[in-house]
Amino acid sequence: MRIKRLITEHKPRCVAVDPLSALARVGGGLAARAVAERLIYLCRNAGVTVLFTSLLEGYDQQLETTTLHVSTISDSWIQVTYSLEGGTRNRALSIIKSRGAKHSNQQRELIFSDTGISLGGPSSQTVKAAYNHGIAVPAEERRQ
Repeated sequence: MRIKRLITEHKPRCVAVDPLSALARVGGGLAARAVAERLIYLCRNAGVTVLFTSLLEGYDQQLETTTLHVSTISDSWIQVTYSLEGGTRNRALSIIKSRGAKHSNQQRELIFSDTGISLGGPSSQTVKAAYNHGIAVPAEERRQ
């Protein structure tokens, strides 16, 4: 595997594969999963952080799995989603899992601006879901 040789030669701290979902289109789901697993274990054993992105078409946000099912062997899973509300694209970030680390279960608004990337308060979807379940969201969190 060429990437194995590159990791050995360059000794990176981080490897990014963008998008991992392209492997499935090229070699099929089983081959893509095998490659992803080998890369995860190779990087983990070498002390290298690996970051996969995945494009999910027709994705059901309630279904907490990935196309190649590598989420089960991943240490952390961060999900970025968007919704269209009133002609505005609203992006949100949530942590689905982070093995061994405390993390919020709230979906936060993801804001891209001239000053960089920041997190806002709970996304409107999170506030709406909390309301529907009778959970009060403090006003200061709704405005962040």
